[in-house]
Amino acid sequence: MLAVVLSEFVQSDYARECCNYCNIMPLDYGQVEGMFESLQRVDSKLVVKLKRSFEQRSVQLLDKLAKHLRARLPPGAIQRMEYVVGSPPSTRVIII
Repeated sequence: MLAVVLSEFVQSDYARECCNYCNIMPLDYGQVEGMFESLQRVDSKLVVKLKRSFEQRSVQLLDKLAKHLRARLPPGAIQRMEYVVGSPPSTRVIII
């Protein structure tokens, strides 16, 4: 179910706008791998690492993703999202 919801998100009009803004290769449009460097589900937590080109829009993008997850997943399926960024790594936690 999570894979379907993530696919919906990366194929959305908002994701296309982000791809255009961040100058993403057209072949990466609508692809989960085109936006995320890694995604890992650990129990009710989703650990997200965006591709470097999306880091400048990370706050807006992750807020939209959190809203999409809340709307499309059953309650409690994902309770929080952790965004890992940079070197040295830092983590931002978003409650779903």
